[in-house]
Amino acid sequence: MPATEQYIADFFSMVSAPSESTMMNGALQSPANPHCDLFIMEGAKTIITNASTNRIEVLLDPEATLRNGQPKLYAYEYNNAGNIVAMTDVDVSAGSSNFSCASVIAARLDVQNSSSHMEVSGSMTGAVLNTVPKDVHALTQTSLKQKCRRKSDQTMCLMKDNGITLHGITSHLGTKHATMETGVTANRESWLKTYNKALVTAIDPTSGFTASGVSFAGAAANADITVATTIAQLAPTNADRLWDTNFLTEKPFTQGTFGAVLDIKAELAMTANDSDQFDGEFMCVLLDQEGKLLSNASQTVTMTNAISANDVLSIDLHFEFPKQARPIARAYVYLKNSTTTAVQLAAHANTPVLSATLRGLECTSDIPDRDMFIVVAEGVNSEAAITVQVGLVVSGIPSADQTFISGGSAYDGANYAKIMSYLHAVLLQMGRASLHNEVEDLRSVITHLMKTPQHMEALHAFSFSDIGKLFGRVAGAVRSGVRGFDNVLKHALPVLGTIGKVARGISSAPIIGGFAREVADVADTAGRFGSEIHRYTQHADSHDRMNRLYAMSDY
Repeated sequence: MPATEQYIADFFSMVSAPSESTMMNGALQSPANPHCDLFIMEGAKTIITNASTNRIEVLLDPEATLRNGQPKLYAYEYNNAGNIVAMTDVDVSAGSSNFSCASVIAARLDVQNSSSHMEVSGSMTGAVLNTVPKDVHALTQTSLKQKCRRKSDQTMCLMKDNGITLHGITSHLGTKHATMETGVTANRESWLKTYNKALVTAIDPTSGFTASGVSFAGAAANADITVATTIAQLAPTNADRLWDTNFLTEKPFTQGTFGAVLDIKAELAMTANDSDQFDGEFMCVLLDQEGKLLSNASQTVTMTNAISANDVLSIDLHFEFPKQARPIARAYVYLKNSTTTAVQLAAHANTPVLSATLRGLECTSDIPDRDMFIVVAEGVNSEAAITVQVGLVVSGIPSADQTFISGGSAYDGANYAKIMSYLHAVLLQMGRASLHNEVEDLRSVITHLMKTPQHMEALHAFSFSDIGKLFGRVAGAVRSGVRGFDNVLKHALPVLGTIGKVARGISSAPIIGGFAREVADVADTAGRFGSEIHRYTQHADSHDRMNRLYAMSDY
């Protein structure tokens, strides 16, 4: 098979089923960058659901997590009330620091019911979106389907009968590389939200501040914060927290927010006289969607003069958090301890507006339309077993200490400009969601069609629309319930028979083998050579022109 066709076939084999690919890591050059090679990253886990689990969301944001330092899948379990009861991380291969730079070129997610008992119930819907939904943790199967732009990018099934496979090639085809060095935040972007509040007597859902006039009693007993420390121990009531994103009607964080910066300006009124200086330690805490501690930081505010009741302290708090292991879901600030009995949010005349500025840090500034793989399962029985498997194809350059990974070499003679055009025009237009038992038929038939003379002819003629129709017919047959290699192939034959008419005016009749095409090529060449001889013998007026004629005899 010619180099261009061979590359396309090998590339399709790798990206359509990374976990089954026989290609060695680094053996295939990136189609868009001759300096980068393709590598496979895998991860899998079987999740035993909680006894109270009713709904599961499986979220894979491959590009954001790769740039955060570790490609990951997150699975969230919800009870009937819609509250998260468990969260599971699935690491996909080793950390990103194995590369000096990298980008995701393709991803595949398989979600299957693997329960040993037949009583498992419920249904699953999967979709590939090109945006991160703000209500990603409140998705139902219906709302997920409504957010999907193309029907071919979504599918659903009964959990006891089938599984779901989501697969997709990134639109940039691996050209959006980012630095993967440890401690580096690449392609950083940030969103900024400012919350202002004039003092009111109730919690303000538009600014996140608690009610004015409430007291904060800093307790030294809560000085030590560990991973096991809960919000119930630190700041159990709304009145204990100066500022909390949970007070906000519209939650600010997204699934791709792994870092944050918070600035707060507020005024606190003393509730009693204090002849000593005031020392107050304010703590900012970050939590994940499960409510577990991600990080915390403290800042001490000191006033050295004697303080009288109703004196007002103006405070400026600044907290900065780098990349976290999980997406940030919540941030709040409370008074951890102080030297006075209590202070309260000032409620005196002419108090200035309180303000909080929250900056979310993300690392996807150049890929705002990245693929997000989501599967929602509803009606799940308790203690069901759900198996998730992830395969990523990454375009990158290994870091200096990974020299044992052999580099790829270009396929001799491969036309990478044609390959890129093919990938954009054909593979990127294919559907990205399938039932698990559809995938093998789809892959095997398309792999077979890629080796036919008709496909090669259309590829050389840049007739990508014909190839798109051919693969579309296969995908449509599989989605409509046709099963088995031979049965699916029959649906492609009518389209395959019309592709032979492309390139140099060849007849539209199906070309049975490559030999007929070679004979036509030889005959065509011989005819052109004969016409040249006739023209030169008719008009030759010198021995020199005849010599030039014979010099052309390398036809």
